[in-house]
Amino acid sequence: MDPASYVNRFCLFFRDGRIDSGWISGLQKNKLAIQPLQGKILYLAPNRLLFDWTSSEIKQAPALAELQRQWDQANQQKTEHDLETIHQLLEPGTSYTLDAIARDFLDEPEDECLKLSLMLSLRDDNRWFKRNRDLTYTPRNQEEIEQLEIQAQRVRKREALADQLQEWIQELEGPENDLERWKEESRSQWLEQLEQMLVQGHESPAWKELAPLLGWGQVMGYSEERRLKIWLKHAGRDVKPSRLIVLRAHGGHSFKNRNWMEVQDLVDPAFQELFRVPDSCSTFSIDGAKTRDFDDALTVYNWNTTSIQLAVHITDLSRLLLPGTPLFALAEQRISSIYTPDAVYPMLPEALSNNVFSLKAGEERSVLSFHFQLFLKGGWQLLKVVPEKICVQQNLSYAEADDLILNRESFWETLHLCSEKLKKSRLEEGALNLARREFEIEVSDPERILINPLDRNSPANQIIEELAVLVNRETGKLFHNESFPGIYRGQAPYELVKELKPDEEMTLEHISIEAAKLSTVAEAHAGLGCEFYMQSTSPIRRFLDLVTQIQLRAMLDEQEPVFAEEQLIRWAELIQIRQREYNRAEREVVHYWKSRYLQQQTNLTYLTRVRRQLPQKRTEFEIPELDYVFSTGGFDKLEAESEILLLLEEVQLEPLRLKLRPCESDQDFQRHSWSK
Repeated sequence: MDPASYVNRFCLFFRDGRIDSGWISGLQKNKLAIQPLQGKILYLAPNRLLFDWTSSEIKQAPALAELQRQWDQANQQKTEHDLETIHQLLEPGTSYTLDAIARDFLDEPEDECLKLSLMLSLRDDNRWFKRNRDLTYTPRNQEEIEQLEIQAQRVRKREALADQLQEWIQELEGPENDLERWKEESRSQWLEQLEQMLVQGHESPAWKELAPLLGWGQVMGYSEERRLKIWLKHAGRDVKPSRLIVLRAHGGHSFKNRNWMEVQDLVDPAFQELFRVPDSCSTFSIDGAKTRDFDDALTVYNWNTTSIQLAVHITDLSRLLLPGTPLFALAEQRISSIYTPDAVYPMLPEALSNNVFSLKAGEERSVLSFHFQLFLKGGWQLLKVVPEKICVQQNLSYAEADDLILNRESFWETLHLCSEKLKKSRLEEGALNLARREFEIEVSDPERILINPLDRNSPANQIIEELAVLVNRETGKLFHNESFPGIYRGQAPYELVKELKPDEEMTLEHISIEAAKLSTVAEAHAGLGCEFYMQSTSPIRRFLDLVTQIQLRAMLDEQEPVFAEEQLIRWAELIQIRQREYNRAEREVVHYWKSRYLQQQTNLTYLTRVRRQLPQKRTEFEIPELDYVFSTGGFDKLEAESEILLLLEEVQLEPLRLKLRPCESDQDFQRHSWSK
């Protein structure tokens, strides 16, 4: 068609992916000069036209005014066309031009404005006809119509959900917010999705569903995280920063509110037949003052000037938490308990870990007992490993046990001296004796956090540590000697990479050492100075210890292994991965609470050590007295290992930023001191 024939006609054309209308006022270099209803003249090739028509009114009235009138009229008429009936009367799969459809179904097929309204109707509603590139229309078959309806329902559902989300958000951010309403099922499900998004970020399935509806991008940034926290807090589901860290490590999920005694039978039929340790023997546990899940205890039978005879008791779950039981599956899913300054996230429900399974004073419990003879000159003898039942007489704290040792009461001095010999023996076999800085962090009042150093080398701590190592190394030896399948914990020897200064204690910075590894192959644990080592002393707290205990009971009863080696290999890999996440989370939570503590201890000076220079002119420092590492900007050309006194002016938590400046020791600033 000659381009000149288009002049002085109305048209529809494609513009930036949409349809626009205009008046073809002339030609310029074989291109049509089109004046749209809005905007400047466009110069387009004829193939950009979708539809064109003429009108007798163009010459009698201003063209754009007439175009606007016809455009409005066509848009009003487009809803009057019965596309469903037209579709039924045409042959599916056959393509039809607009002229052909108009000729068969319009009362006045030559009426250009009416034909325009038909075309707009066909373009607005694609349910009945497919639009082809050659500007023809094909009636859809039934299957295509059904698929389009399914898609339309999804769109309507998403639009309704988007409207609902905005309504809920306005309610959460508004002045009147009824917390009771957020317990309703639909609202509660949405809050769970928000929690999932907060924990998992853009990897969450909820993110893929809801982020587009909220106008968010593909990755969760600080602003999105902040809004999620605000919404959840206003809905009564405040996710504390420390718990968020644990949740992001795949831990810390709440237990279902169930009566676990009904879910699983926890009565051991053999309990009554077990030998009961006499009450005439001193039976006690030693743990932290806040501990409630007591999983080990001691009985001292006799002692003299050369040795002490005792039993280390481990709470026995091997007959109750067998594979296939709900609680075994729960322990397998959680892998271990997680301990933070503000909360304990137990592997097993607290009703069990702190009560039914716990070696609480005054309660009879079944245990697996390791009987030893320890010698004051060094060495030990494993006498037997047997199932028994005990009644702990006292749950001692470390501080209470330290007082008994200091006062040299009864067997306590002998027990302490024997534990010192056990440690000395391990050190002679190459065990590491690293300086450790640990702290008691009291956060019951978050506005007044208290931190005090702990002495993990106190006599009571040493006794428990050495007896635990002894039980675990003897467990490893039993499995190895019997060639019984189990999961060992091994570690390769370390290398000294930094020379120790005179009177300097060895730390991790002085050595290069591989992390301990779990394996079904018996290997030495160089870091502990043990030829074999397995974890078996905390079946309440660690899934690995539970597996070891079940397997050990089968060995002692001369039965076949409960777990095949292939299963143990899979568990070893899973436990290592998950435990690394948990350990990192525990460190991050401690760092968070130390940061909050520092926020409350500003305008004080701290002696810091330069660890290293980082990219972007940042420096990594350590506050040794707090074992606190942080990075900040503004310090150039500082040598590693150098010490600098810094005045802490401000601490921002989210995101973490510390504002400090150097100062001199003779300046009138107060030094940080330990809170009491």
